[in-house]
Amino acid sequence: MKAYKAFPSPPDVAGPFEEKYTAWRHRSRWDATLVWRVCHRLDPRPGDTLVDVGCGTGYLCSALERTGVVCVGVDRSPAGTRVLAGRGGSVVLGDMLRLPFADDSFQFAVSSHVLEYTKDPVALFTEVRRVLRPGGRAYVLVSRQPERVILPLRPVVRHFDRVGQRQAHLDVDELMAASREAGLEPIATGTGGHLITFAAAAIHRVTTLVSRDLADRLLCSMLTLDDRLARWAGGGVDAWAVLRRPPEGCQDADCIR
Repeated sequence: MKAYKAFPSPPDVAGPFEEKYTAWRHRSRWDATLVWRVCHRLDPRPGDTLVDVGCGTGYLCSALERTGVVCVGVDRSPAGTRVLAGRGGSVVLGDMLRLPFADDSFQFAVSSHVLEYTKDPVALFTEVRRVLRPGGRAYVLVSRQPERVILPLRPVVRHFDRVGQRQAHLDVDELMAASREAGLEPIATGTGGHLITFAAAAIHRVTTLVSRDLADRLLCSMLTLDDRLARWAGGGVDAWAVLRRPPEGCQDADCIR
């Protein structure tokens, strides 16, 4: 696996929340839902390269690397990147709006709940486009405005808005507009994160103690149901999009893989 140089960290955006949040992410199984969604939406395969923009403690990279995907995390949190580095993962301490990678470096990119912390989503999408190869794809997940979320889950969104010092929310239409302005093509969009997602994360954590295979099968079934519910009812806490960098004359699958 390629070694990446560590870059100096920019000013921390999370403040005193960072250490508590990092400890929670390190203990929780919540990110298991993200792993399923990334595999379902992007289908990265062994040997493919993926950058996790705003990787936190690196749960996604750790999970994908076990499947043979070459995953590199980047985050501006020293506490979070220390956790991933301690597990032997590839991680860079850096700024998501100035990604420390060369152009055309990755086949895939993921940005989960990062856009809430920037006032310029177009700038982040522009960087994602730059580091993707022509034809490469990105999966982006962001919290929606509380008033668009079903009533039982609005306190969850407002809680993380408050303690996490979120700067903004985006919905599907805003994700599409910002990504297009940055030169990315939306190829799939939707909402998710209903009550089923929260139940799935809790059940996965418990059943993992008994059988990891059983836990993963239950997670897959529950999140598939959550996706169907989101298409039918709306009101989930998250908006998501799969974006593509235009192929720019590519003739075959080598543009992506």
